[in-house]
Amino acid sequence: MKLLLQQILLLFLTFFFSLTVHADYINLTGAELSSTTAEVFVEDENIKLILEIGERDLETFVDLISVILKKDSNLSEETKLQRQRKFFKEGLVISADGVPLDGEVKLIEVRERTQRPSFYTNPPGGQIPSKYVVYVEIDYPLKRKHKSLIINPPMNEKGFTQANVGFIVYHKSIPVIDFRFLSPNAELKLNWDDPWYSKYNNPNLKRHHSSSLMSFLYIELFEVRHEI
Repeated sequence: MKLLLQQILLLFLTFFFSLTVHADYINLTGAELSSTTAEVFVEDENIKLILEIGERDLETFVDLISVILKKDSNLSEETKLQRQRKFFKEGLVISADGVPLDGEVKLIEVRERTQRPSFYTNPPGGQIPSKYVVYVEIDYPLKRKHKSLIINPPMNEKGFTQANVGFIVYHKSIPVIDFRFLSPNAELKLNWDDPWYSKYNNPNLKRHHSSSLMSFLYIELFEVRHEI
């Protein structure tokens, strides 16, 4: 009798979870919980960069955000603009076919961090990101469709990254990668005919769902479902 009850309970649980659970990819890098995140949108006529700069990275991005920092309030507007232009050359640098692009800052403000779904309750390393960030929108006009991009994080004189930036890139709304950590000198090859095939030369920056044809087989209690 006890064995029968256990079997009935197991059958019930199997049926219940088969109705509510579906297979999907889970990002295990933790990059989406970085103190600073960058979202890059590559379109025909421009590149849009959205930065959320965490509290512990403010000094690294000071040239970009000095326009809203109280400690830099005594700087002239011209000096602040010069520092922004310096940031585009020496800070987080986006290069197209080897040439650094000049950006135009569209918006800088303090706001709450975007809450992103994550496998982790705390990021790897245990450094909980700040609740509030400096939110920045930057536009990089494009005069033509470039073949490649390189997005470099801020680096020091010894060539080491100054901030662990979690980033994701979209080419015409297609995600090129999952959230990853921004690494130096990784080249992104752009396929303008079919952005699905735009990809990084660094294998660590490969999108998990990268095949042009994907097949998913679900074996459940009362059905076998095949999704293509």
